[in-house]
Amino acid sequence: MSTYDIRTALEAHLLALPLPAIPTEFDNHRIATPPIDAPWQSCSLLPAQPDNPGLDEKTTMQRGVFQVLLRYPSADGAGDAQHRADALCGHFKAPCVLTAGTIQVRTRGRPWVGAPIPGSDRFVIPVSIRWYSIF
Repeated sequence: MSTYDIRTALEAHLLALPLPAIPTEFDNHRIATPPIDAPWQSCSLLPAQPDNPGLDEKTTMQRGVFQVLLRYPSADGAGDAQHRADALCGHFKAPCVLTAGTIQVRTRGRPWVGAPIPGSDRFVIPVSIRWYSIF
């Protein structure tokens, strides 16, 4: 199991959202020139400390948050951004089982939409998706 496989599974599922695609910035892969008058999104894998729930410590549970920041032009209002945020929540809602390589990644509960992030020329909404993998 690797963090790479977890990241691959979550990012592939993000790109499979059944809405029109928008440019996506991944960890360590920046958009050369972010669109000025169009929406785009960025995502980050935020793993927590692994846990060994068994007595023999041969089983490991890796978990964390997959954070998606929806970035919309400020003048466009909140409607389109909120629609995409709601669609992401439904797309990743548990039980969502994703596979990459030889591992399975499962989402936990319903993702949540945070308050808009102030101080930008964009309307930025965070969507947080809890996940875990046992190996």
